[in-house]
Amino acid sequence: MTRSTPPEVAERRRLEDILRGCGIERDWLRYKDGINRSMVRSVVREAREAGINVREISRLTGLSTQTLHTWMQPHMRHVPAAHYGRLGLPPSSLEEAALRTIAEDPNRSWTPTEVYEAIPPEWLRGTVTVAETADALETLARTHQIWDAEDSDAYRLAQP
Repeated sequence: MTRSTPPEVAERRRLEDILRGCGIERDWLRYKDGINRSMVRSVVREAREAGINVREISRLTGLSTQTLHTWMQPHMRHVPAAHYGRLGLPPSSLEEAALRTIAEDPNRSWTPTEVYEAIPPEWLRGTVTVAETADALETLARTHQIWDAEDSDAYRLAQP
């Protein structure tokens, strides 16, 4: 058994105090992170409805888009019209046309231009633009019928 000198004991005690302080601070940060996540979770739905897209929420909060989508899952609306695809009666709105178009390939992220180009011409009646299609997709996302895609300015069908 080695004997420690008083300076060695004092140095050990000093380092233990630093480490204990780090542990207490880590616990406090973990607690604050939990509170922070709860705050974000409580406003993510309202933020999306106000027009802040998931990518922007992710950038502002530092949370992943995957986490945000997981939190939004309970708020997503079931939309049976999406599963008609291009079959059935013509859609009654541009939003429904866009929804039914992206339902043709539900695992794909769709840009507004891609949706516009994929909507059957007989549904458009020559009066719809790409910008209006983008607005329709944003409306669908704000009303929790589709999701913002994680990686770009695109949208995708919410998982059932």
